[in-house]
Amino acid sequence: MKFEITKVYRFEAGHRVWNQDLSKGRGAELSGRTCPPENKCRHLHGHS
Repeated sequence: MKFEITKVYRFEAGHRVWNQDLSKGRGAELSGRTCPPENKCRHLHGHS
């Protein structure tokens, strides 16, 4: 017997980095490196 999943789920999340200097404070803690990754999010926006 074959089943087909017909449900679709969509997840939206937004976030903001309060300090634009991502090499210090929470930005550095989240990146875990001495310099932030190039794709580090800086402005309020969503991820799908």
